[in-house]
This record gives sequence, structure tokens and C-alpha cells, in this order.
Amino acid sequence: KNYLIADPSIFFIIARTVSAIFGSLTVLFVYAAAKNIFQNKKIALLSALFIGFGFLPVSYSHWARHWTAITFFYSMGIYILSHPNFSIAKRYFAAALLLGIGIGFNVQMSIFGVFALIWFFAFDRWPIGKLLRQKWLWQSILAFILLFGLAFAIWPKGYGFFLLMGNAASSTKVFSLFGVFKFYFLAFLSAEPVLLFFVFLGMLRMFFVERRKALALGGFVFAYLFFFYLFFRPYDRYILPL
Repeated sequence: KNYLIADPSIFFIIARTVSAIFGSLTVLFVYAAAKNIFQNKKIALLSALFIGFGFLPVSYSHWARHWTAITFFYSMGIYILSHPNFSIAKRYFAAALLLGIGIGFNVQMSIFGVFALIWFFAFDRWPIGKLLRQKWLWQSILAFILLFGLAFAIWPKGYGFFLLMGNAASSTKVFSLFGVFKFYFLAFLSAEPVLLFFVFLGMLRMFFVERRKALALGGFVFAYLFFFYLFFRPYDRYILPL
């Protein structure tokens, strides 16, 4: 006990090792998710290359911060939702479990729920009546509520802003909605100019070739930034999961 108090560096080393593991696994899931979505190994390899050598992911993997874990959960979630051999029940139940676990790491993971909804209505597109009759839907909702309830019970202070839309900690006190988009665009441009260039090229090509995917991914980017506009002050680190 006295030794650990005198030299707590072992905890820092463990935390940074865990962060590096999350960062490394993110590269694998980005590759797998890109392969699922585009059915092209070259695109998947390029995606893994960008995340593996990008300034932001490498930088945050070096430090013991929750952002690397959240990025890992996002990449794993996209892999699960896009997996062609998983049934719809398995995909969305696993996504609900991942959402509940990830939100225990950091509340920003909650936006993945928006991504799951966008993915469902863009690609699965079941009628609402049929969807509401599915047992897996209610099992997924219950699993998420239980996991989120556990996280809230452990640290309720970390989720209090959910009750205060437009509170003093939000970007609405600092920027307009356009100003928030401009802020994150410039932050992305300064940190990852090459990646941003290829993102625009990829989205432009996707819009003409696979428009539904382009609209789904673009809709998620908008929803993600709008969420931060409502609830958080603008910090460039928030763009990492994107």
C-alpha cells in the first residue's frame, strides 16, 4: 500500500496500455467494418491505414483517455450492424449491449444509438408495425436500459446534463449551429487534412454510386455534431469517433 502511494506510476502504465490495446483493436474493426460495407479489400485496407497512422487516433491511443475506447466501440458497432451473415435480431441486440457498455465508459457513446436508428431505416427498413411485434426489439431495449441504469447508478453526476438540454455547458451559448460545424471542420482540417480530403472524395463518389450509404453516413455526421451542439462546448477531441 505504501509503495503504491509513493509510486503510483504502475496505474498510469496499465491505463495507457489498455488505451493502446483499444486503439490497436480499433484498426482491426475499422478494416472489418469497411470490408462489410464496401465489399472491397483495398478500401478496407485504406480505411485501416488511415486510422492506424492518423494523428488523432495515434495521439489519443498514447494517453489513458476514454476517447480511444469510445472510438473502438463505434468501430465495433458499425462492424456488427454491417455484418452480412448476422441476423437482424443478433445485430441489433449486440448493438444494444455495446451501446449500454460503451455509455458506461463515456456518455458520448449514446450517439451510437442514433447511428443504429439511421442504419435500420436506411438498410433494413422494416415496417413499424412489424418491428414493434419483434421480441428482439424489446429485449434489446431492456438490455440497454439495464446497462445504462447500472452506469447511471454508479455515477449519476456524469449523466445529469441529459436533463438539461441547452444548458450552460452546451455549444448553444458559444456558437450558432453553423459555427459549430465550422469549428469542427477547421479542427478536422488542421489535425487530419489528408484524411479529410479523401473523406470528401469518398463521400462524393459514394453519393453517385451508393447514395443510400452516403446519405446514411452523412446523416450520422450531422446528428453527431448536432448532439454536441446541444450538450457540449466545442472541443476538437470530440471529432475522434467520426
